[in-house]
Amino acid sequence: MNARARWVAITVAFLLLRIAFFAGTQGSDDVSYNRSAHVLATGSSLFGEPGSVHGKRFALVLPLLLLHRTLGAGEVTGCIPSLIASYAILVLLVGVLRTVSERAGWIAGGLWCVLPINVLYSTTCFPDLIQTALAAAAFALVRRDATPRRAIAAGLLIGCSWMAKETAVYWGAATLGWLIWSKQK
Repeated sequence: MNARARWVAITVAFLLLRIAFFAGTQGSDDVSYNRSAHVLATGSSLFGEPGSVHGKRFALVLPLLLLHRTLGAGEVTGCIPSLIASYAILVLLVGVLRTVSERAGWIAGGLWCVLPINVLYSTTCFPDLIQTALAAAAFALVRRDATPRRAIAAGLLIGCSWMAKETAVYWGAATLGWLIWSKQK
C-alpha cells in the first residue's frame, strides 16, 4: 500500500471512529469554554465568562468564537477545534516518525487514530489537544535543525500552547532541554 492510500485509510478510520464514539458536551469545563466564547461574541466581557479561567484560554476560546459566529453555537461546533488539533497531531506523528522509520510512523499514526482517550478528547471541547498540537509542532520544528529562527518560532508556538492551557510550561521545558542537549552533541 502506498503512502497516499495509507493516508486515506487512516483519515477515514480517524473520522469514522470519532463519529461512532462522539462524546460531545460533558457538562463540565466544556460548557464554560463555550459560554466564554459566547460572552466574547456578544461583547459583554473581554475575558469571557467573569470569574472563570476558561475565558482566558484564548487558543481554544478564540477559535470557538469564530465558529460560533460562522456556524452557530452547538455541541458539534464546540468539538471542531479539538478534532482539528487531534488530526494535526496525527500528521505530526506520522511525518516526524517516518523520518526515523517508515513503519514506525504509520504504526504511531494508527495507534493515535484508535487511542480511546484521543477519540474521547477529540470529540469534546477541551484545550488539551490544542495545547499538545502546538507544543508538538514546536518540538518538530527544532528536532532536526535548531537554527535561531526555528527556535524563536518554536518559542512562539509554545507561547500559543500556553494560551491553550498553562501546563504547556512542561512542553516548553522539554523543548528547551532538547535544544540545549542537541547543541552539546
